[in-house]
Amino acid sequence: MKQIKSIIKNEILRDEIASADGELALVGAVPLEVIPLLQEYSYKVLDLSQAIFGEEEEDYVVCLGYRHSGPVYGASGVRKVDVLKRLLEGLTVHTLILPDNVALRHMNTITHRNEGKVSISCVRVSENCNLFSMVGENVYNKKGTKLVFEAQTVAVENVNKVVAQDEEDVVTEWSKLSSFPFEVVDGALRFGEGTKGSNRCSLHDVKPLIEEITIPDSVTVITSYVFSDCANLRKITFGESVRRICNGAFKGCVRLEALVLPESLRWIDDEAFAGCSALKSIIIPDQVESVGQHAFKKCTGIERVYIGKSVSFLPADAFEDCQAIDSFVVDPNNVFLDSRDNCNSLVKKGSRDDEDSIALMSRNSFIPDGVGYLDSVIYKGFQDLHIPDSVITIGGGAFDGCSKLSSLKIPKSVRYIRSQAFAGCSSLTSIVIPNSVTMVGSWFIGHGLFSGCTHLEKVEVEPGCRNLDSRDGCNGIIASHTNTFMSGCNKSFIPDTIIEIEDMAFYGCEGIESIRIPNSVTSIGKWAFSYCISLKTLIIPESVTSIGESAFAGCTSLEAIVLPPRVKAIPVDILDGCPSLSAIYVPKDRRKYYVSRFYNIEPIKFKSYVGPPPIIG
Repeated sequence: MKQIKSIIKNEILRDEIASADGELALVGAVPLEVIPLLQEYSYKVLDLSQAIFGEEEEDYVVCLGYRHSGPVYGASGVRKVDVLKRLLEGLTVHTLILPDNVALRHMNTITHRNEGKVSISCVRVSENCNLFSMVGENVYNKKGTKLVFEAQTVAVENVNKVVAQDEEDVVTEWSKLSSFPFEVVDGALRFGEGTKGSNRCSLHDVKPLIEEITIPDSVTVITSYVFSDCANLRKITFGESVRRICNGAFKGCVRLEALVLPESLRWIDDEAFAGCSALKSIIIPDQVESVGQHAFKKCTGIERVYIGKSVSFLPADAFEDCQAIDSFVVDPNNVFLDSRDNCNSLVKKGSRDDEDSIALMSRNSFIPDGVGYLDSVIYKGFQDLHIPDSVITIGGGAFDGCSKLSSLKIPKSVRYIRSQAFAGCSSLTSIVIPNSVTMVGSWFIGHGLFSGCTHLEKVEVEPGCRNLDSRDGCNGIIASHTNTFMSGCNKSFIPDTIIEIEDMAFYGCEGIESIRIPNSVTSIGKWAFSYCISLKTLIIPESVTSIGESAFAGCTSLEAIVLPPRVKAIPVDILDGCPSLSAIYVPKDRRKYYVSRFYNIEPIKFKSYVGPPPIIG
């Protein structure tokens, strides 16, 4: 193997590399300026064990950092660059030998190879390495318990069944196979350090081969992601002692069709069975106390869910994107949840302001009498839905994504409607807000209440409402006492009495082609007109002194906009995602300010004006 010492000039280095026949060892300091040259070549073996990469302060080099192309530290705009990390980011090599003081950030860079940044098949570290160790062909943490780098060429024997009965049997079962046998440590089933045989394979090699799993009685905890993405797993037999199934333990087991959970089970953690799309039914045993977030997310085949008597915590997103569910049935002895009146819904007792709340609904659900709070519908296929007179609050995002919902009558019992309650109801054409609604504010009426309601053309507040109105037939919701325009639709206009436009007031109103902002308005909120994709021109009057972040972002058809003279500090992202923009009219005396703020927009697009804002469109 050819050694290169004291790298100084690129010309010398190029000749040395060319004569090395793909096997090269670098010795001594490696400066940043030779990195591009080293990256031009491919190597069979590259030995960096004797190279020096920034062990001392002076071994680091300094370069300029630019906004959006890398972090910038300090007013001078310079930062220190790790030379070894820079080299690894563009390296093509079969076998890489690393120095003993290699750091975690370097190994993280190497493992990005699947993103096209690195092409390295094998990595070697010595026994003296501070952080890492070799187990067979793979690199682990120093204790050998965590896979850090997986070699690309490994041998795998065909295995279709994994049986874990006790520690001795586990070793026997897996000895022919892998550096990732299962082991039981203090009752927790996990992947272990492995055997010392020559025929090894990685975690990713083993998982596709597993079709059946038997969990031994000695196991009390199934650890996080231990069986995730076992794409051919069809059957699990649980032992009688399993109490906890940890985060993502069986996530992505797409062929798992039947699941019988053990009676000993107490906790099902986040994403435990997420993406198990072949499951048809779920029975949560009586001893289970809590179900984690997204526990069964995207289990798209589930039709029936039975919930045992002890479950006290079950979040609304536990069954997110499970649109095939026909029924929720709760054990009648459960004191926290119920499915009263055969409603096929999940009702939480006294969970929201001491009101019973709807937590989950299925395809065959209805909202039973006595429920005071609509938390989340979950099922998105409803075309219409009756809300009983007992309901007081419609929760945030309650009907989010119900794209087939074409009509909805809100009863006079409703006093509170939270943000984004009807977001994504793209078939909704009209809605009436009863005069019983009293609570206003950005997280109640407003803040994207109708975002994504692409066909909504009529919004009306019943006369006599104490805090809200839809004055002048504006087709919107206005906070009466503050003259704030809270939520609008495709056919809305802004009355001359409005002072503020609320955050997300017109978010996603895809049918708006033009809208007049009156001279009374002083403030435009965050995301106020974002994703109004048909909006072509917009004049912001000189009365406006405040514009929120991303106010017009995503307005893909916006061709021209007039910006006012008195905005003290304008966010840099208000025009992000506006590819059609060809003219930005700005006050002449503030042109330099606007050009510097919108540094990603060509200066030629800025047009100066003097006096009142011009009329365009």
